[in-house]
Amino acid sequence: MTKKVTWDMTHITLLIATLIIIAILGYYAYSHASENSASGTKPLNESILQTGFAYLSQAHTNLCALPTFIYSMQDGSYIQGSCCSPMNFTSYVQQVNGLHNYSNIPQIPADPYNISVSLAKELLGYQNLTLTSMQQKVFDSAMNISSPCCCQCWRWYAFAGQAKYLIVRYNFSASKIAAI
Repeated sequence: MTKKVTWDMTHITLLIATLIIIAILGYYAYSHASENSASGTKPLNESILQTGFAYLSQAHTNLCALPTFIYSMQDGSYIQGSCCSPMNFTSYVQQVNGLHNYSNIPQIPADPYNISVSLAKELLGYQNLTLTSMQQKVFDSAMNISSPCCCQCWRWYAFAGQAKYLIVRYNFSASKIAAI
């Protein structure tokens, strides 16, 4: 016997909103990839960012939890919203536009409040990278300039892993890591 699955309007609306956000961010990442450089790109349209903000500021799949939280989640799902403090639109626009400068690097999420579980797991895996003594100094300096999160939750470990990856793979400086 097959079980019939029913979807209410809330589930359908959330699914559609998530797909719209992903499509918008994907479009911008793809359409502006050739323009990207560390020096900057054209800012994203604030009215488009308002749609993403309206949805993500109400999302609560992001928790202040250890990395085991991420490993318990299915690939294909997203960690959305803010865990420790309410989102601020002005800050959100600055963050997304700043990250847009690096859309040619898949290990840097386009939106800090809409991160795929797959990417989070990948970034957590970079914690195991071995750094040279010079790279370790860059990493330590980056962590002193700007901590990846307010506490040592999954996000802290994931973005510390991302920092290691960017230092090893792209030779990023401490200030560039802190800016991201």
